[in-house]
Amino acid sequence: LAIKCFEQSIRKHPENNPQAYFELGKILHQQNQLAAAKQRLLVSVKQSPERPEYLHRLGVVCLDLGLVEEALVYLKRAEPHGATLPKILFALSRAYREKGDSAAAEDYANRFQTLVVTQKTREDRELRSSQLIEQGEKELDAGRTARARELFEEASRVNPQSWDAHGYLAEMLLDSDA
Repeated sequence: LAIKCFEQSIRKHPENNPQAYFELGKILHQQNQLAAAKQRLLVSVKQSPERPEYLHRLGVVCLDLGLVEEALVYLKRAEPHGATLPKILFALSRAYREKGDSAAAEDYANRFQTLVVTQKTREDRELRSSQLIEQGEKELDAGRTARARELFEEASRVNPQSWDAHGYLAEMLLDSDA
């Protein structure tokens, strides 16, 4: 059904529909229809050349087709976005491994791993901070301001970027001076 919908969308707007071409290419890639996937993804990249996820997917399809040099062209264009889309770095590692450049493959694999660990650590901190804030809110509702303050302080230590934790602490400080 999705394929039919995207094909219908493309028929209606073939000249400016990169998202439909991209989504259709993804589906065809998942179905291992690599040549058809590549064709659709090429159109999506042509229509929207700045989208790193389009370049990444096209590069991966080229890798799956055994077109390593062509894959590297698209993946290198996407590389500046590797910090926000680590899968680009993973695909570059794979491409260089298939090319036989083990040093470059290892470098990209290490960069990928570092980004993933950093991202996971940040997500864990944000989750823990949110949990502490939620507990602090419950303590405030119950009238236990000292315990709430402890929880908000802990939340701000766990995640110094938490505006909510800092906001609660500032509000409590202002209320205590009133």
